Amino acid sequence: MFITLTTLLLGACSLAAEGSRSVHRPENRIIDGELASLGEFPYMASLRKNDKHHCGAVIFNEEYLLTVAHCIDTSHPEAVKVWAGFTNLDNPGEFLQEREVARIIWPLDYDPTVAFVKDIAVIKVMTPFEFNDNVGKIDLPPDDSYEYTGDAVIVGWGVTDDTGTTTSDMHKAVIPVHPRSLCVSSYGNKFPQSLLCAGPLEGGVDSCKGDSGGPLVCPTEDGGSILCGIIAGGIGCGFRLLPGFYTATAKYLIFIRDSMWEA
Repeated sequence: MFITLTTLLLGACSLAAEGSRSVHRPENRIIDGELASLGEFPYMASLRKNDKHHCGAVIFNEEYLLTVAHCIDTSHPEAVKVWAGFTNLDNPGEFLQEREVARIIWPLDYDPTVAFVKDIAVIKVMTPFEFNDNVGKIDLPPDDSYEYTGDAVIVGWGVTDDTGTTTSDMHKAVIPVHPRSLCVSSYGNKFPQSLLCAGPLEGGVDSCKGDSGGPLVCPTEDGGSILCGIIAGGIGCGFRLLPGFYTATAKYLIFIRDSMWEA
């Protein structure tokens, strides 16, 4: 959910839907990124509605993915399919794995009228993914105290600039994850604990509409990767001093684990 500059932050960083560029962000992607290679992000998936890419999602288990709730808060499981194991939306290739959705789970107190709050959803697929070089999982943070600042990677499909230039290829970009103090200085003291902000303060590189649900990937000391955030939105795309919003996965570990038991 990317908001125009005229839309103000309200309450606990809830943003009014009026004046937003798109509530479900189905058409825009990584700004100023570069092409991703097949197998580089095996956990990256596409949520499909009406046979079209709708949002991103992230595989963290053979049967489960994470996305943001606002991508699918009005969706029935049978209306959504998941693609993994490809990089090009028009020519997915021989390694594509398509799955039907068995269940979508949101936090009990998720309110679709309040932007960016409790903005996470767990998706269970009907048939487990077959993990290989092109389809795999990413680790979740170790506990709810996990914090990271420094360079991270965002991944998504489509628009490559804020004028609406589209592409069918998966793109990636490196952006800085900021300490909470900087997020608060940019957006105020009510910036939720459950959000991260990330992106160069000079603007330019960013996620944008339709990247929702994709990963914010942070490195680990042993050379691995952690899903430290999920692309949620922002005020505009790539604007100076307005880093993007990311759902902090570490703050939802109990919800994620409970959802797997529930499903």
